[in-house]
Amino acid sequence: MENNLKPYLLRDRSITMVEAVKTGKDDYVEKHLTQTILAGRTMVYVWKASNQVVAVGLNRRGNTVYKKLAKEYATLNVEASN
Repeated sequence: MENNLKPYLLRDRSITMVEAVKTGKDDYVEKHLTQTILAGRTMVYVWKASNQVVAVGLNRRGNTVYKKLAKEYATLNVEASN
């Protein structure tokens, strides 16, 4: 893997994710991942060049708004349309 990534192109969680993967660690990242498309593409490039596991999540299931929406959705009778 190339080690000539320009750190000024990366922001937020993209820096820690890239550094973790470059040092041989798996990583779990949450939103917001990055502020730029270039940093996002860099994250994907570094991940694909490695043998590491990178997971992305949105840990919002505990939020009261999402709980309310889940209850309302469960009461709907939605049929799949083809």
